[in-house]
Amino acid sequence: MKIKKFAVIGLLATMVLGVTAETATVVSAVTTDSVYNEKEVEKYQVLSKVEQPVFFENLADFTPITMAIPAGSEAGVYQEQKVADIDYLYVNIDDQWGWVEASDFTTILDKVPIDEKISIINEDAAIYKEPESSSQELQQNFKVSNGTYDVLIKGVTSFGEFYQIYDEAQVEGWINSSDVEMVSTDETDVQDENEADLSVVDETNEAAETQENENFKKSSTITQSKILFEYGIVSKNQWDIWEQPYEAGVQSIGKSNVYFASGEIIKISSRVQTSIGTYVLIQTDEGKGFEDLGWINEKGIQSAVYNDTKEVYQQFSKTNWDIWNTPYSTRSKSVGKTTNLMNEKLLIKKVSITKYGQYNNIWVFNKNTKTYEDYGWVNKNGLKDLFEVVIDNQYVTLKVDNWDIWDSPYTNQSRSVAKTNAYKTGEILLITRSATTNAGSYYRIWSDDGSGYKAIGWVRSTAVQAAEYKVIPNEYKRISKANWTIWDTPYSRKSSAVGNTNTFRAQTILLTRRATTIYGTYVKVWARDASGSFKELGWLNEDGLTSYDEKVVPNAYTTITKTNWDVWEQPFTTGVKSVGKSQNYSNQTLLVTREARVGNTLYLRIWSRGSDGKFVIRGWINANGTSYNDQVFIERTLNENMQVVSKRNWTIWDKPYVTGAKQKLNSTSYLNKNVVLKKEAVTNYGTYILISYQGKDLGWINKDGLSSTNKYILDSAYYSQTTIGAWSGCAAVSLFTALRMKGYATNVNLTQMINNLPLHASNTDLGQIGTPWGGSATFRAVISPVGLTNYAKNYTSTAANISNASIDAVQKEIMLGNPVLFWGKWNMGYSGVNMTPTHVLIIRGYEKTSVGEVFLVQDVGFDSANANGAVRWVSKTHLNNYLNTKQRKMMVIR
Repeated sequence: MKIKKFAVIGLLATMVLGVTAETATVVSAVTTDSVYNEKEVEKYQVLSKVEQPVFFENLADFTPITMAIPAGSEAGVYQEQKVADIDYLYVNIDDQWGWVEASDFTTILDKVPIDEKISIINEDAAIYKEPESSSQELQQNFKVSNGTYDVLIKGVTSFGEFYQIYDEAQVEGWINSSDVEMVSTDETDVQDENEADLSVVDETNEAAETQENENFKKSSTITQSKILFEYGIVSKNQWDIWEQPYEAGVQSIGKSNVYFASGEIIKISSRVQTSIGTYVLIQTDEGKGFEDLGWINEKGIQSAVYNDTKEVYQQFSKTNWDIWNTPYSTRSKSVGKTTNLMNEKLLIKKVSITKYGQYNNIWVFNKNTKTYEDYGWVNKNGLKDLFEVVIDNQYVTLKVDNWDIWDSPYTNQSRSVAKTNAYKTGEILLITRSATTNAGSYYRIWSDDGSGYKAIGWVRSTAVQAAEYKVIPNEYKRISKANWTIWDTPYSRKSSAVGNTNTFRAQTILLTRRATTIYGTYVKVWARDASGSFKELGWLNEDGLTSYDEKVVPNAYTTITKTNWDVWEQPFTTGVKSVGKSQNYSNQTLLVTREARVGNTLYLRIWSRGSDGKFVIRGWINANGTSYNDQVFIERTLNENMQVVSKRNWTIWDKPYVTGAKQKLNSTSYLNKNVVLKKEAVTNYGTYILISYQGKDLGWINKDGLSSTNKYILDSAYYSQTTIGAWSGCAAVSLFTALRMKGYATNVNLTQMINNLPLHASNTDLGQIGTPWGGSATFRAVISPVGLTNYAKNYTSTAANISNASIDAVQKEIMLGNPVLFWGKWNMGYSGVNMTPTHVLIIRGYEKTSVGEVFLVQDVGFDSANANGAVRWVSKTHLNNYLNTKQRKMMVIR
């Protein structure tokens, strides 16, 4: 027995904010005289889920109690209270008493083994994942049926009694006992002839006949009924097999022990119902098909697999295995061996599963009748599948003479369609599939006759060797050899000439494929026709080309800077014709669609507007005669750590520096300031970085004007909740501070931010419980990271809830220039104590020093930034431990 004092009090003591801000809620019953008797008032028992849960002496000021309680400890629950929307339990553990958060414990579940059948009587019954859960999470995958369920476990919980059940897919679920009813499993035992046979085996048949006559007097009605399953095995030993469905006068033709012992498959051809029981006519297969045997009580048979298959082909994988006349049983007879049929392509017609394993019914091709014929049954482990594997287009050449090319991966049923001699010409062959039979590995090969690849057949994998035949990502060259032949395929002895290089001298040649054969490397070449479009020519030995780099430009523009320079019909080489002069296009904006580099010289394909205002191709010009090189080559978005402005008096430009860029700012104004790196651009003058400070884009500075740093600080104004009178407004004021650091929320003031903070009566994910302008009299709980993140998204989509993030993840956000809000206590109070947070603070800096790593924390709960504790550095270890004790609630503004 334990005496504790309780009394009704008003409000809890103020828990956070240097004033009477952000407090916890009223506790309705704390400290009146009450006697606790374990036998009389213990409500239920619970188990500790965590090591060393935090205990409190009372819920008035949350005075902690030291109680060494390991995980898994049992405790009796005597009282329950809710404070600031958090459930607390008053528990006794080994005669130690205290208050603890309910979430640290779970109710003890008593599981009792039973053997019952149930049916569900409530069509709206819920199926749960667990019988004991504070959330009672539903088992969504459970499929409810109208049948009965076997129950082996009953769970007794604080939520009531539950039964463990399984659906047809073996998904586990738990159902409340109030939603079910027990199903009687009492069935009248069939005192049939089989049991009589076993019990009076040493007595005369007169007793059995007397019993049968009595049964017959009760009813001799026989009705035909539906067959439940077609194939089965005998599952009862020493049961009679009758010449007719059992009734008076019917004779036994034998016992079931022969078929019970053999494990053979039997077929059920008929089923009848009598008042004595259900009887089935069974057939057995002696290797010549199923034939009638006799009638047996249906309870002596259990179903078995004996199924037709779809068209499936296999080969033997084991030599010298028996082939049986039936699915194997001890009465089966061997009709052959697998050894002589190893190269046969076998058709599988049926599959049967007996107590000896799975057996497949094999059919073998008869070359005389050209049909498959039944050959017997083989254990599935002596067979392997015949299947083909798709290959992602590979290219080969043949390396052997006079080998067969088959119409299918080789088996005895395959037919030769060609010899390898016909294709051992050095030509490139395509392979698209592979298959393995007992004769070896085979490839399906294709040949190109100049009009595209066509399938030939299957060849042994050892007959081929790899060849190169690959796509080229648009490479450009020039013809360098006169009078060379252009072929219809990569050259082989079967290739045909389709052109000559003399026709295409000094032209740009496009290459799209490269193939290497025994005769060299050949490329598929294209040249422009009169319309300027590329047209396929054929295949040319690559030694007849010289390097030349041409690429498409995504519509750039340039102007002429040099007069009297030639405009060429092609990028210039010897033999190329001039088609105009550069001064013809002075003072015009020219469109550039292609670049080509000949040696070290860059040429541009230029267009100018015609009299109708449309662009017309003019030719190719040396880029040095234009303004083309004065451009931004690369621009990309950055996600890198902040740097500091390290150069004095450097220009910050309005765009990446090229001709025409204008000065926007001077670097001196931001010397040694941390700036966010947003974009990088490369021009012909260097690399430039777009920098941002306090959320405002400053402009572009040469990257050499910036330096890396070990100290990252987000400069910020100090906004106070106390000076404005928002005693419970820490969340709104901290959010306003972080948004302004990033340049957001410029269209609202602090008062508007506080006034618009979402409020809610009970759910902190939807709003703060209590007005931000009130003190302890109206405040109940601070808005959660979920709720505050949703509010922040009214001002920026970059707000994110990062609760439970690691301290290293927080560090990375700060180094990138992103302020992090975290939930704790005013002035980072109650360090080392696990408590529900009631205050929101800001992390806005990080530094790696010679003695350790520290973070810069800003607390809006002071009158000014100069107040002790308003802005301070804390160690990385201390901050991480503090977050651990305050539920690691955080959000970030990016």
